[in-house]
Amino acid sequence: MAPGGGNSPKGRDPDLNKTEGIPSGIKGLDGLLEGGLVRGSITLLLGPPGTGKSFICHQFIHHGLKRGEPCLYVSTLLDSTRVKEQVRRAFGWDYGRYEERGLLRIVDLHSRWAEEYFPEIAIPPLEYRAMPLNVKQVLTVISKAREEVGHGGRGVFYSFSSLFLAAEDVKDILKLAHAMKARCRQIGTTAIYVIDKGAQSDQIEEYMKALADCVVETDILGEELRLRIVKAPMKHDRGWHPFEITSKGVGLIK
Repeated sequence: MAPGGGNSPKGRDPDLNKTEGIPSGIKGLDGLLEGGLVRGSITLLLGPPGTGKSFICHQFIHHGLKRGEPCLYVSTLLDSTRVKEQVRRAFGWDYGRYEERGLLRIVDLHSRWAEEYFPEIAIPPLEYRAMPLNVKQVLTVISKAREEVGHGGRGVFYSFSSLFLAAEDVKDILKLAHAMKARCRQIGTTAIYVIDKGAQSDQIEEYMKALADCVVETDILGEELRLRIVKAPMKHDRGWHPFEITSKGVGLIK
């Protein structure tokens, strides 16, 4: 499926000359970005734990699904069942029906860690799992899932921090981030990379910021969630903006 609906032949890359903004789905955010994210770009979403990053990602994915866009959600922290349960509990959205329609694939990089130490745990089908620290295998599994849903659309990688913490050589994870960025650009997929601020070295965080096309930072001040655009390929607002998470989704507070 191509962004905005309509079938796109497998293997045919979408027209990357299109310059229209891709709406994030976050109420108020696109206005700060002159219309939305750049198609085929990578946005780095970083902030301390508990500052709404997962909900922002789900809002981004769900908005794409409603528009008929093929979406990929790569999870290193939850298995696919718990990803779907998290979304259902928070917003009442049913990811399962989008999986059935072939619009969504959830790539589970979490279960193989559990399987290694607790082999008795029930795990998802093999084709949707991969050993997180085998970069080539991860890319193979992600590429297979993307081919199944089609090029273009949206992607989320939640999160790179767990890979940085577990990797014997963080350069392998940086290579993965580079390779995925190149592929997203090639096939027109607009994606979000997530890291927890402070979970990896400052050097890695700065490198990931440099790698990304756009950087959005979340934080909490008292009881107020807030975000700001640190970097973007267009003129943008640099101030902090409060946002809220309700049963209807995520949006900036005017």
